[in-house]
Amino acid sequence: MKKFIIIFSIIPLFSISQIKIYYDNGAIEKEFISKYVPEKEEYQYHGDYKEWYKNGNLMSEGLYSYDLKYGFWSEYTEDGKIQRIEYYYFGYLTDEWKSFHKNGNI
Repeated sequence: MKKFIIIFSIIPLFSISQIKIYYDNGAIEKEFISKYVPEKEEYQYHGDYKEWYKNGNLMSEGLYSYDLKYGFWSEYTEDGKIQRIEYYYFGYLTDEWKSFHKNGNI
């Protein structure tokens, strides 16, 4: 059974929550910020986002802006090596990205 920890912070006109989700083994699975958007009556990813493998190594990290990937995103292999770096502009993958070989070379 997954465990959730939600930390609420209420700011005028909108609500922001920091959410942590854990694997059954107690290791963190995801950590992200969610923002309530009144016009859409829903919560959206908005801010830092991180996801981990069950072994505790980082899987991916990046930034969301109103549910859209924004800026640099990094993906890692299960053993912790950089696998890919991508750049997003309001949800669209731009021409700026790099993939890495298992040995770490581009």
